[in-house]
Amino acid sequence: MKIRKILKLTIYSTYFLYVFELGGDPEIKLLEVGGRYADWIEDSNTILFRSEPSNAMFKKDVSSLTNTDPTPFSDAPWAQLQPWK
Repeated sequence: MKIRKILKLTIYSTYFLYVFELGGDPEIKLLEVGGRYADWIEDSNTILFRSEPSNAMFKKDVSSLTNTDPTPFSDAPWAQLQPWK
């Protein structure tokens, strides 16, 4: 079982999302600059997060590169995920 966490960091009002994977190579990587309030989409490698610069919600696969554009999810500033099952 992989141990993965989303780390949220704020430096001088700029937000950063990192993915930490125990034993990964590297164990920590920057996923998105400007991302905030992230959470996993159930049973996937994808997170849903708020983008502060665009004031919208996006999703992104955690295995993608930092410079890969996220996929738009909603142009609303907030969205809430509910369990599917």
